[in-house]
Amino acid sequence: MPARTMHQERARLAARMALSAGIALYGCTSGAQEFPSRQITIVVPVPAGGGSDTFARLIAQKLSTAFGRVVLVDNRAGAGSTIGTEYAARAQPDGHTLLYVSAAVMLMNTFYPKLSIDTRRDLAPITMTVSIPMLLITHPSLPARNVKELVALAKAKPGILSYGSGGVGGAQHLAMELLRFKTGLEANHVPYRGAAPLQVSLLSGETQLGFLVIPLAQSHLKTGRLRALAISARKRSSNVPGIPTLHESGIADYEAVQWQSMFSPAKVPAPVIDRLHREILKAVTAADMKERITMEGADLVGNSPREFAAYYQSESAKWADIVKRSGVKLE
Repeated sequence: MPARTMHQERARLAARMALSAGIALYGCTSGAQEFPSRQITIVVPVPAGGGSDTFARLIAQKLSTAFGRVVLVDNRAGAGSTIGTEYAARAQPDGHTLLYVSAAVMLMNTFYPKLSIDTRRDLAPITMTVSIPMLLITHPSLPARNVKELVALAKAKPGILSYGSGGVGGAQHLAMELLRFKTGLEANHVPYRGAAPLQVSLLSGETQLGFLVIPLAQSHLKTGRLRALAISARKRSSNVPGIPTLHESGIADYEAVQWQSMFSPAKVPAPVIDRLHREILKAVTAADMKERITMEGADLVGNSPREFAAYYQSESAKWADIVKRSGVKLE
């Protein structure tokens, strides 16, 4: 082939490659630019009126303004939040159906082995919106003013202590199981039907210790009706800055927090996930949202999809192991 002809052929090949690359790039970006093309639905797998439902509705309002589309909250409660979670996981993976759910999602496959989805495979993490620490609470009659003294007391007088929780397999129960495995602390478990009756049992001294979220305990800490020994998060809370973490109290790497987060079905295109993350982050960092988050005793997170995915996988494995070791089964 003559040199001039070869040069022309190479030029035509380069032009075709450039055109193909441009088309591919447009294809990757146009999906995000055109999103959303219709109503967005945020599935909340608990009844209306709860904590995660409230935050989901606040986020929905801000997303509706940002996208110029209706963003609807759809409460699909029941069966330990599995009904709504399964529904969202099976939705078309285009970003128009989302799932706003609590940390309970981590243990759905552990507690419900017949579940038709795998939450670690069939859901795509977008962001953890808030983290909700708990306080390790004791009744003031208990002669223990820090975690070290509590563990020593429990070991010196085995069987005399009882701890309450909001229910078998719930956050307070598993947080105490983690503490038990890390310290050898022994106490009798008394499950209640929710955090409110747990709070009453701690105030009355019916149970001597347990975990409560900050808003349920804060006023009683000021009056001395309850005592807080430590907080369950890795960092101290600005709501109660004088209370040390369990890690600071000598329980290495202890963390047991509740959280809320946004997921989509797996296989939603990455540009759409990124767009959703940006807008959700703007929503939760708005001044009025930050104020509401503080009122609820929560901490703003807003981590990236990659960061949240790594955390979710790690925490799912950690708590599944705690459930297995402790033999916890839902009633």
